[in-house]
Amino acid sequence: MHANLYSRLAQGSTQALSTVAAYQANYLATGFWGLLVSSILLGCSYVQSYNYFHNYNDRWYLKTIVIIMFIICTMSWAFFCEDILFLSSNTCYHFSTLILKNYFRYKIMTTHPICLPCYGTWTFPTWSLTKIICIREYSAETAVAYVIQTLAQLFFAHQIYSVSSKKWSWMVASLIVLLAFTGLVCGLALTVLLATHTALDYAETRPIVILADVCMVIPTACDVTATIAMWYFLDLAGRGGNKMKYTIKSLKFLVLNRGLLLVSMQCAMLILWIVAEDAWYWLPFHMNMVNIYFNTTLVMLNERISIREKEERINAVSFQVASHNSFSLRFNPVNSYLPQNMTQLETTERSHASDQSSASSFVPGVEVSESTLEVHESHAIAGRRVSSKET
Repeated sequence: MHANLYSRLAQGSTQALSTVAAYQANYLATGFWGLLVSSILLGCSYVQSYNYFHNYNDRWYLKTIVIIMFIICTMSWAFFCEDILFLSSNTCYHFSTLILKNYFRYKIMTTHPICLPCYGTWTFPTWSLTKIICIREYSAETAVAYVIQTLAQLFFAHQIYSVSSKKWSWMVASLIVLLAFTGLVCGLALTVLLATHTALDYAETRPIVILADVCMVIPTACDVTATIAMWYFLDLAGRGGNKMKYTIKSLKFLVLNRGLLLVSMQCAMLILWIVAEDAWYWLPFHMNMVNIYFNTTLVMLNERISIREKEERINAVSFQVASHNSFSLRFNPVNSYLPQNMTQLETTERSHASDQSSASSFVPGVEVSESTLEVHESHAIAGRRVSSKET
């Protein structure tokens, strides 16, 4: 009878252990790597935020949006930290006491056989509490993630409306706003359902799965629409030999990189969610979407100084090249051999020499020797000879 009892205990313990271990191992493994990358991106967000507030004095509503996104990004990281740390400590505690619990229960049942119906199978008493805490923290993180996602998409819609001069640009911006708020409503609905039904089994039901699919598809469609629209309007603004051609080219490069990064992350998360939902491979992508939205928004704000400086540098180089070409055409010695008035030729050559000698007094390191002046005199004499022969 003892052997049968022990086998029943071992079978129940193995089933409970395998269920708990499979869930916690997948969640902790993917969550650890996701939290590591999220911590790195959070540090980048702090640096980008410092650069923004240190270098720009934008309007109050734009600063308010950046502050809200900064707080939400930090809250999302804190929720995941608490979730991972609690689950890790809870796992270590219960798995370390698993053997002792089985041993004492075996002793009790062998000493008091009347307790056999009560202890026929082994259960994990606090695993339900662990699931409740994980679901609640995941729900809170999901809510703040959809809020920061909506703020980033609304900011991009405002940029599209500001850049375009077309009358129908408000329709594109309105479509992006509609998709952004639709994704926010679906995300908050998913959060409420997960927080209300804290059982982990409910998170795997068909309504939750369908709603989660919608919550992933809508932001992807919104980001694709925003990227294509912004690229199209910037391309229209860059046509016709605009003086800000380099600025528009840089903005198109930023928009393309942002769109490709966000769409690739959203598509990867959606595919992994559909293919391997229970394996939690999609979790690292979900954990880092908040930081990616925040960092891409800050990059577009902080690149304004860099783009402006590069534009000014290119304009300065173009002006110098144009001035140099004009100077060469005017003072090229070959032009001295062309037939012209001798007095005008001599005046031009001497003014050239005087300009070079005066430049040496203002520009350090530039010296005009007597041999240079002699060369100019010889050019003037040669010009006189050519003109006298032709006359």
